[in-house]
Amino acid sequence: FKPGEVPGKPMGQRGLYFMSSGGLCFNPMIWAAGGDLVKRYKVNPKTGKLIESDKETPILKDPETGDDLSKVKLHWKAGFDTSEGLAALKFIHKLRWQKWTKDPKTREPFDLTDEMLTNDEAVSPYTGNKFKLIEGSKGNIYTGVLFQSSGGEEDKNIKKVIANDIEFYSYVLNKNYIGNCKPIKNKEQYIDELNNVTPAEGFIYKNYCLGSGSGRQYFSDKNGKKIDAIRQEIENRKEEETINNNLYYFLLASLLENADKVANTASVYGAFLKHLKKTAQKELILKPANFTATGNEHQVFNADSNTLIKQIEGDILYLDPPYNARQYGANYHLLNTLAKYDRFVPKGKTGLREYRKSQYCSKLSVNKSFEELIKNAHFKYIFLSYNNEGLMSVDNVKTIMSKYGKYDLISTNYQRFRADKEKNRNHKANKTEEYLHILEKN
Repeated sequence: FKPGEVPGKPMGQRGLYFMSSGGLCFNPMIWAAGGDLVKRYKVNPKTGKLIESDKETPILKDPETGDDLSKVKLHWKAGFDTSEGLAALKFIHKLRWQKWTKDPKTREPFDLTDEMLTNDEAVSPYTGNKFKLIEGSKGNIYTGVLFQSSGGEEDKNIKKVIANDIEFYSYVLNKNYIGNCKPIKNKEQYIDELNNVTPAEGFIYKNYCLGSGSGRQYFSDKNGKKIDAIRQEIENRKEEETINNNLYYFLLASLLENADKVANTASVYGAFLKHLKKTAQKELILKPANFTATGNEHQVFNADSNTLIKQIEGDILYLDPPYNARQYGANYHLLNTLAKYDRFVPKGKTGLREYRKSQYCSKLSVNKSFEELIKNAHFKYIFLSYNNEGLMSVDNVKTIMSKYGKYDLISTNYQRFRADKEKNRNHKANKTEEYLHILEKN
């Protein structure tokens, strides 16, 4: 930090900053390896010994001598110069730069050795067959399994992405960030024009702002009127065909993201706050929801996953369904209303709209629905993100997935996100165990 940037701190203070910029984020990698970015420590004044702990656990005494350290000064240091940090870096390097190919017969992937690359010839560990390695966009040598958002040649390793979400607001975001693959000319000009529209007392203001007499306060009156004006202008331009679908979803995604930043909620839209919080008092400023123009055309759906799964196929399927009984349609109803901007009579104190209930939010139906999804999936590798607070237990998931191929599980602990009050919380634990269930399908 430069002098004066940190109030009350002297010159020479240093900090750590990790930025993914659309690439690979180091933080979750080192956490998954069992390490952390920073550690806390104290020095026992009697022995001079350094006592370390993670960033969560207080150091109150020396575990060996029992000396009281509660009043000893606490220090911090980087925690990534460890075996866990090294393992995370090696894993990132492999994800990003490892050369690999596929067996031409079985289509199974395998890593390429230096010898194979030197000889331009690969030997399949599955069949023993030898075949020629060919470089270039039409070749059979691939680099890494993840790409950075630079729009460069490496992005073309990801030939096609198929994204789906039953919630319409999420569909809009996917249409922008995944569906948009080519640059949009003068998009900043459209953002500027929308920022200067005349406020309007539309559906959002009349039903979700306190000044309208609705009794609801999801937005300040000023922001509610601006949201209405921007949303109406976007729709008018679409109907007048002065903007195409790509620009439409870019502008709509920009509005959704920035409206959410000034929403007067604790986290989700299941309820609004009694008084406007500080962020909700700020003026809505529309900023662009910039996407990466990879040049690759992808598909985006707004469908029931159990129906869609019968119509698509691919190499890797990543699933992130609801974990618990809380319906997304209720928790994010206002984002859906803003995205659709249709007309209906809002119900109850929170102004709910009709919404489709997910089978994955019901303990009675989740196991059956999940097995149907796995059974009908035409994908070689399936990954399921879930946690220990979900409706399906680890054993349930393992039993179902094991029926259809080779199963594996990776787990890690995370600090639990808290948006509700302690007395209303079903799960009192400070941490949650996140699972990544893995299936190599037969």
